[in-house]
Amino acid sequence: MKKALIIFLILCLLFIVGNTGCALKKQPPDIVDESEDTPEETPAETIPAIVEEPEAIFSEAPMLAEMVENGELPPVEERLPINPVIIQPVEKIGIYGGTWRMGLVGTGGGAVLRAYAGYEGLLRWDPEWSRIVPNIAQSYEVNEDASEFTFYLREGLKWSDGVPFTADDILFWYEDLINEELHSSVKSFLKVNDEPVIVEKIDDYTVKFSFARPYGQFPYVLADVKNDWITGRPMHYMKQFHIDHNPEGIDKLIEEAGVEDWVKLYEKMFIFYKNPDKPTMNAWVLTDWYDEDATSVVMERNPYYWKIDTDLNQLPYIDKIHFTIFSSEEELRLAAMEGEIDMQHGLNIATYYEEYTANKTDAEYDFTTLINTNSNGLSIQFNLVHEDPVLRSVFSNKTFRIALSHAINREEVIERIYGMDLEPRQPSPCKESPYYREQLETQYTEFDLSYANELLDEAGYDKWDEEGYRLTPEGQRIEFTITVTTRWGEEPLIAAEMLSEYWHELGILANTEGLTREDRQAKVEANQHDVAITGSKGGIYVLMEPFIYLPTSKYESFYAIPWVYWYEDNSTGEEPPEYVKLQMKLYDQITECTDSECIELLIDQILAIAEEQFYVMGVSLSINQYMLVKQNFHNVPQVMPLSWIYPTPAPTNPCQYYIDPQD
Repeated sequence: MKKALIIFLILCLLFIVGNTGCALKKQPPDIVDESEDTPEETPAETIPAIVEEPEAIFSEAPMLAEMVENGELPPVEERLPINPVIIQPVEKIGIYGGTWRMGLVGTGGGAVLRAYAGYEGLLRWDPEWSRIVPNIAQSYEVNEDASEFTFYLREGLKWSDGVPFTADDILFWYEDLINEELHSSVKSFLKVNDEPVIVEKIDDYTVKFSFARPYGQFPYVLADVKNDWITGRPMHYMKQFHIDHNPEGIDKLIEEAGVEDWVKLYEKMFIFYKNPDKPTMNAWVLTDWYDEDATSVVMERNPYYWKIDTDLNQLPYIDKIHFTIFSSEEELRLAAMEGEIDMQHGLNIATYYEEYTANKTDAEYDFTTLINTNSNGLSIQFNLVHEDPVLRSVFSNKTFRIALSHAINREEVIERIYGMDLEPRQPSPCKESPYYREQLETQYTEFDLSYANELLDEAGYDKWDEEGYRLTPEGQRIEFTITVTTRWGEEPLIAAEMLSEYWHELGILANTEGLTREDRQAKVEANQHDVAITGSKGGIYVLMEPFIYLPTSKYESFYAIPWVYWYEDNSTGEEPPEYVKLQMKLYDQITECTDSECIELLIDQILAIAEEQFYVMGVSLSINQYMLVKQNFHNVPQVMPLSWIYPTPAPTNPCQYYIDPQD
């Protein structure tokens, strides 16, 4: 692919392992086509022995070989595509067999299932997060102005039930995309200048995506985990739940599923990590429904999985993944400390590191370091679009927010929460990012209670009630609640209580509450929250994670949820101020960029506005996290990035992990 189409500086993970995130060095990204040699995932057409030599012999798991012998499966060479993806194992060729034990909390584990047993889109990130490589698409071409992308699928790909995967499956997704009942509006990343993508079938293994104007970063959009649903709609299975394809039988299916209409039916049956009957392209296949009645989730190897190792062994190595469903994060963490988890992250290991190491017996497990790419570990988001007009007026007052920022003793919070020496900072791109802005990082971080009080007086909150709390000009006590999620233990709540104490010194009454992640998210989406403490993304990949600088995500931009809704379709939510609309316009213009300079200029303007408006305040960089890895569990890199954009650990190819029963 021409260098003109490399559209922005992505940072390669040449890791500098330390205590804080953003320990990355810059390197230009690359996009790999079929002509390039990619050691981690080499398109098979570059290995003639596989394609041209009839004596090439593939190996398979014993459980599958037995099924072939019994006539339950076709031979492995008939199950693989002509050009399977070649995976280079991290350590060595693996051993077939075993059950990989992990854990989920309740029925909200979709992200975990996608990161460990999903992420099979047209394109994907390589293990180093340095370039985009072909995946379901064996290669693709881009026209001169980057407005047309032609994808060549791997011939002979099959769904997990053995039905061929072809361009018709992509076209079926496209028809879903433009169905007004299924989707009220086409997602913004599939539009340029408000005109949606046009998808055409060229032949059974070729599809073309066309945009009204240049869309240079479209490959990066396709490498995002959330876009693997483009390749996740098996037409032969899903069309029975679509009213256009099954008008006579749809009512019976709606009744059997206990849903309201065909749209709800379709949505229920589409999610691969909920529905065991839906064929998939993933390495492992769900064996039972993952719903409120489930106590565990089991996934078994896909006999038609289309990736092999360098010795021509069909992947995955591991037979099954078994997820135990726990009632709380704490219960899951304790199970991990007792050795009941084989390999998994998200177990709050960093906070309880000493306890984990003290509890391990005979060095039973080790830890992979996860480099945190967030912009801040504790971001404080005031609801600038609060439904209460008085609180909206207070929170929208920039001087009020600056005052409260100066009242935070960040060094004290850092010592209490992290127990280490971290630099106080606001949410901002890290120094290693091409988008770094020193003022955005350091502004209003000095601890000065006297100055904070002066600022509140200047802001018009210079009157007090008889109990010693400041009043608004309307005579209402300034009182609000700081909401945190209890997912990561007690630390967020401790931080909230410390903030409450600091702000009490200013005459501000800040209550605290801890909610589950699901309950906190529901409260935020309903715009019923006052202040939320979160981690914040965008420390490195500002282009893909602008949420803390620009309100574009209901899962991250807690400071202005109604503005997020407005950005999504310009009809719901609340129309934002002109400076926010300018940011949104600048962000949309990035779709037309075909070089890194263009994107850097636009992002710099977006960040300049975020710096001026000071939407969100923070405490310090995020600390690195860890992945628990049993010592008999192999082929896991010792270091990898931590990010949902990556998404950890999917690009390291969990299909090549293996368990050695002799260890």
